[in-house]
Amino acid sequence: MNDNEQRRHGLTAGIRSLWINWAFSLGAVVLCLFAPLLLSKVMLPFFMLGITLLIFTLVRNNRSRTAPYCFKIPYIIALVLLWSGVIIAAVLAIIDHDISVDLNGQPYNNDMPYFTIMVIAPVGTLICFRFLKRKNKCAFCSDCEARLGDTVERGFLGRIFTQEANYQTKVLVYAFLALTVIEWIFYFTGYINTNISRRDFIFYIGIPTVTYIVSLIYMFARYYILWAYYCVNDNGEDSHNGFSRIRFLVICDDKIWLNIPDLSALDIHSDNLTIDTPARSEIPFRSKVNTFEAAEYFYRITGLRQARIRELYVSSDSRSASNIFHFAAYINSFDVVNNSSMTGEWFSLADIQRLHTENSLSPLLSAEMYRIHRVVMAWKTYTRDGKRLYAIRHYQPTFRLADMEKWDVDYNDPHWLYVSFNNEDMPFFKLRRLWRKYVTGLGE
Repeated sequence: MNDNEQRRHGLTAGIRSLWINWAFSLGAVVLCLFAPLLLSKVMLPFFMLGITLLIFTLVRNNRSRTAPYCFKIPYIIALVLLWSGVIIAAVLAIIDHDISVDLNGQPYNNDMPYFTIMVIAPVGTLICFRFLKRKNKCAFCSDCEARLGDTVERGFLGRIFTQEANYQTKVLVYAFLALTVIEWIFYFTGYINTNISRRDFIFYIGIPTVTYIVSLIYMFARYYILWAYYCVNDNGEDSHNGFSRIRFLVICDDKIWLNIPDLSALDIHSDNLTIDTPARSEIPFRSKVNTFEAAEYFYRITGLRQARIRELYVSSDSRSASNIFHFAAYINSFDVVNNSSMTGEWFSLADIQRLHTENSLSPLLSAEMYRIHRVVMAWKTYTRDGKRLYAIRHYQPTFRLADMEKWDVDYNDPHWLYVSFNNEDMPFFKLRRLWRKYVTGLGE
């Protein structure tokens, strides 16, 4: 299979997985709507917990793949079902046997089953809204970023996964919100707590099921069009498929050498309209590049021999046969670059932070600096178990580019990113660590 066929096959499987995960996840919700008609109230929370654990198992198995798919929607639905089950169990244990009148003022009938959509819909609205606001900064996306790299480093399919996960979350918010309003308005205005009438079945089971079916058709049409556009018409081809990219951060003392593009000389549609390292190039696809080979590539790009090369990390997109090798090149004098083929200026960390705020840095450079900073700060502040190295809460050590060459830290190790997201300075540190280790698998 050549690179183009591999890319097309990977895109097809990836786009198809978006619809399959949607159908499976929302299908689990619909299954929980019918469960009260067949199971007792006592068994209902256990049934929902079983489905939740099944989804979490699939999420964990997906993480172990060489080229995982995006399982953000199944993960969100698992949380929705889990917390819905907890609420139903609490109602069953604390309230169910101690009330005589429903919320709508009618005599309470203990023989009536729970209509789970009345709990699932509002819980789903809140959880999905939280994920929507945090976007790719949530724990699930941070875990994916730690293992596979930033969205911009994961290639074309990675960008599709990020875009569609946010879009599907937005659809879920609107769907759950609409169902919450419909179901609770009917409860207070039309529900009669005597037996399951046809109207009860239509509102509490029929409308959510129809919503699910409509969403399946809509999502199928959306992803069929997406697949046809990028795979059949081959518009998904980009210049990096089948190639490796190699990048060097040129560092001297506490500054980094960056190229400022000449906007007057560039096409407005060019990819080089942002500030980036000038020491970068595309090479034939390589699975590995050692430091000796990297030094040779650095010489070809810049014409400089007097640089100390160190590997930082590798980010890859195995489905499209492309990867990015990130290196640092340390030089002894600011004047060395005058003898190179690189054009640019020296920038301090404060300058880089300002440029990042102004969205003037290239996405790849922003991703590199973000990863380096988070890994180093976690490594300098905490142990691998997330415990503080210093008895000062929220202590922040210094970060200087001048010290970067001396730091004995593996930037390719995602564990330090996990520590930066969950450590002793975070609330419920131990509980969150146990939850992620034994239930969701995030941060292993």
